[in-house]
Amino acid sequence: MCRTCEVMAVKKKKRRIAWIVVIAFLVVLVSAAAVFVYTQANNIKALNYVRKYSPQQRQEFLADNENQVQKILEKFPEVKVSPLNKEQESLLKNGELSEDDAMKLIMGESVVEKTEPSQTGETEADKVPMNAEAIPNEEKDEKRISDSDTDVSNTGSDSSTRQIQELFARIYLLRSRFSGELDGLIEQAKQEYISQSGAVDKTALGKKYLGKGTALEKQCDSEMEDLLSQLQVVLKNTGGDMAVVDEIRRTYNNEKSIKKAAILDRYL
Repeated sequence: MCRTCEVMAVKKKKRRIAWIVVIAFLVVLVSAAAVFVYTQANNIKALNYVRKYSPQQRQEFLADNENQVQKILEKFPEVKVSPLNKEQESLLKNGELSEDDAMKLIMGESVVEKTEPSQTGETEADKVPMNAEAIPNEEKDEKRISDSDTDVSNTGSDSSTRQIQELFARIYLLRSRFSGELDGLIEQAKQEYISQSGAVDKTALGKKYLGKGTALEKQCDSEMEDLLSQLQVVLKNTGGDMAVVDEIRRTYNNEKSIKKAAILDRYL
């Protein structure tokens, strides 16, 4: 092969390698951008809510989202759950209401009111349960017998219904717990800002609590996905509507975006 041909072959090979490097770089760049958009999609959506909509409009979106949650629940008429009210959420946040008791309240069950024993020696077991109706002993006995007969004939369906009910209740509980922890984190940031008496590095403080908030969100996302995976298994085994899982995930992400927008609008 002539010298000129060799030089041309080397140049051609170098050009091909250069193009491969450029293409590889572009692929990595596009992939990184796609990953960023995917991982930050909820935050980007929250920013759009801040820029495009007023607080009143966002409240309407939040109400619409809650209506979507109710429509999901209507697909399971045998499942009875309802979110904690503001007072109960406050008790949960302050540790005055345990998660077990919160679960019972969400599922409409009675919770024994936790009070100190009285001077007469009355204990918690003697207290009337919260949200429980006073039922004569004779009626209670008859009800237990009736419920026992029903349980024998509907063991299978009752078991799956109970599983679905508990999973929905845990989703509601997760929402309340996450909201309480997020409020606590915001309050903690405010107190740290106040305690530094104007000598605060706002950038450093913002990064610190942004990191904590992100970690909290990731934990919540992980727990939600675990609950949705369990729900998917139950629905698959019982021939239920599998689309419900994606519907819950969508309403969950919508609510996160709207609530993030409220925080951004207020503090940034």
